Amino acid sequence: MKSRLRSSVILIALCAFFAAGQVWATEDKSTADWTSLKREGDAAFSGNNYGIAERNLTQALKEAEKFPPGDIRLADTLRSLAALYSTRGQFNKAEPLLEQELHAREKSLGSENPQVVSDVGKLTQFYIEHGSPEKADKLCNLLAGFAERRVKEQVAIKSQFGNIEHFFDRSKGYTQARSMLEKAQTETDRTTANENLELATTLDSIAHLYQANHKFTMAERLYKSALTFRELTLSSNHLALAYSYENLANLYQSEGKNSLAEPYFKKSLDVTESVVQPGRGDAYKRLDELAQSHANLGQISEAESLYKRALILMDKAGSHGDAGRASLALANLYVRQGRYGEAVPLMKRALSAAESANGPQHVSVAAILESYAEVLEKLSKNGEAARMRARARAIRGAGIEKADAGSHF
Repeated sequence: MKSRLRSSVILIALCAFFAAGQVWATEDKSTADWTSLKREGDAAFSGNNYGIAERNLTQALKEAEKFPPGDIRLADTLRSLAALYSTRGQFNKAEPLLEQELHAREKSLGSENPQVVSDVGKLTQFYIEHGSPEKADKLCNLLAGFAERRVKEQVAIKSQFGNIEHFFDRSKGYTQARSMLEKAQTETDRTTANENLELATTLDSIAHLYQANHKFTMAERLYKSALTFRELTLSSNHLALAYSYENLANLYQSEGKNSLAEPYFKKSLDVTESVVQPGRGDAYKRLDELAQSHANLGQISEAESLYKRALILMDKAGSHGDAGRASLALANLYVRQGRYGEAVPLMKRALSAAESANGPQHVSVAAILESYAEVLEKLSKNGEAARMRARARAIRGAGIEKADAGSHF
């Protein structure tokens, strides 16, 4: 009896062994086939051999579908094939694959995994850019809700750390406990920092698209969450904060809400000037934005003061190009007030700076000549104005160089 039982057990074990071996062999073959097809498909895609890439990646997807549920390779394959179709402009084929990829990655990693959240953002952008606004809004509401919950959680955690630290400040001893608290706080900050900043970037990207489509409420919601993540993560004088303040200011300005825009423009400038030398690059750009905001609110003296300060700083720094831009901006401010006589020397300076920076035949010079001519005509200096208009026409007719239509330099 025992011998027969032992034989049966051995037989069952052997059957199980060979069955497992067959499964492993099948899995190994599927893995090898998938690896080869995926690698060759990706290589063909990189080499712009789209037909070969599609064939290999389609076959790789069939192999990936044989893997156990939750296998991340399925999501990776779907992403590659969707990227191929998007590159070829076949967005109707890419869309269902991106949806399947998000579902597969969520199943593998969980709904609040940073990669999954990033995929939600990318799919939202895809919907906006390729004409599925209802799908975009639904997904964006989920993303915005997640961001707002995460903000609340992190604010609560910071508050708890602060309360414990306050307790230690009022109490003697607890040296070891304080040390453990500091380590826990450092580790928490380190873990969340990159995730916060990546999420802020995703939120900003989507907010830009909503703003461009005049969906200002959603854009504001996303910009504010992005700003809060940066405020929680970065030092108070980090340039990324200036960028966030600028986003909100520009949004409010595009809505005509100048009184809401102005304080954000000011914060953006303050942060920038604490990092960048005043009167240079980004610092002047943000000073100009704040000055224009003041002008929009009818606060002309504040705008004038900012431009005059910019000119002083730029002269000290030897930044002649930026000084030319500031001169033109201040001249235009005077023109808006009918202060034509005060605008003339500033126009002259702006013209000289543009000629020095880009050459006397550059189209930017023509734009300034035309503005200068209008001012001279207001002062009844018609002969000089006519000469400037003739020169501007000659430059535009020659078409020697092209410049950004929004720039005078």
